Amino acid sequence: MNKFEENFKQSLENFEVSYDPKAWEKLSTKLDLKEKKSNQKSINRFNNFLFIGATTLILTGIYFMYNPKSTASPKTTKKTAVSENKSSLELRKPSNEIEIRKNSSNTINTTNNKKKQTINKEINVTSNQKNQFKNDKKESIYNEISTETNTQKTAFTQNKEFEIPKTKSTYCENEPIFVINNNNFNLYIVNEKGRKIYKLPAKSTHKYAIKEAGVYQWLSEENSIRNHKAFEVQENPNANFTMPNELDFTEGIPKINCSTSSNASIQWIINNKPISINKEISISIFSKGTSTISLKLENNEGCKSIISKTIELEENYNLLAVTGFEPSHYDNKRNSFIPYALTIRTTPFKMVIIDPKNNKIIFETSDSSKPWDGIDQTTNEMVPENSTYIWKVTLFKPEKNEKSEYIGKITRI
Repeated sequence: MNKFEENFKQSLENFEVSYDPKAWEKLSTKLDLKEKKSNQKSINRFNNFLFIGATTLILTGIYFMYNPKSTASPKTTKKTAVSENKSSLELRKPSNEIEIRKNSSNTINTTNNKKKQTINKEINVTSNQKNQFKNDKKESIYNEISTETNTQKTAFTQNKEFEIPKTKSTYCENEPIFVINNNNFNLYIVNEKGRKIYKLPAKSTHKYAIKEAGVYQWLSEENSIRNHKAFEVQENPNANFTMPNELDFTEGIPKINCSTSSNASIQWIINNKPISINKEISISIFSKGTSTISLKLENNEGCKSIISKTIELEENYNLLAVTGFEPSHYDNKRNSFIPYALTIRTTPFKMVIIDPKNNKIIFETSDSSKPWDGIDQTTNEMVPENSTYIWKVTLFKPEKNEKSEYIGKITRI
């Protein structure tokens, strides 16, 4: 130690500051203020920790409420870390701050316990609400089933009072149906799609026909209850056939050929007379006028269909005979006479020429290759020009529905 230091030490040893009571109060005030600020900061820190801890706890409770399968390991780790941080902070704080921290910790624990209780209550309430919702849903379904069952029972009871009109079980398209509605309310016939087809007023009798095949039901206007199947309408067979527009004379007879492809039972009718049951027919028409050809079909269900067509014959069939001939003409078809049909047909015949003046037969033949050439076989002379005679043909094997005798006039030109 040097001399300067010794002198300085000696001067201090005898130095004494005069006593001032206000100085101590001033120092005490500063210390109290510093301690108060320190305590306030500690309280603020713990309040922050309290808020963070409570928020974390609430969020964690909500998370586990909606995610019950999650594990608790992250929570434990987080709590351990917070605890370690708290311990390290407590070691660095004064004793009075540690006491405040303990009190705050107790407050936090109490608050946390309250929060846990609140969350547990919320979880229990939510669980109870879910159970209540399930029970309400089950009860609602049960009520719906009970209501539907009661409705069906009511419908059954009302159907008992529903007097069903008496009808056959099966009809055909366009077949007349006679119905008596004895109920005090209107009835409807509805198709499979629920569309109303016919209305039957209360206490009335009706006749109608359904044009479309299908299953039909009764519908009550009073209670809108549809009864079981009323009846079924079967489809009619499709009636159609082919027929040319003109008659065919190629065989010496006016004919019309018709055919159908239907597999139903077949019946051909001409002018209201049944003539055949085959798919193909050839019809001979001999009378002047309009002839009606009809095809009638019947299927396995007994339903029938009929279709008709007409053909016109301008004059009565008379073996296609001409009315005059010229013996001196060079054409063999014009210089002799025999009905043209006899030259084509194979039926045996006999033709005679009669003089109307005395009713004598002046010519006779049974050979289509030997026509009358104008010679009177009784005199062996040519008959006069512009004279008219009567011819008569007898068929020994006429066609069905054909007459056996034909008569006409022939003039020698």
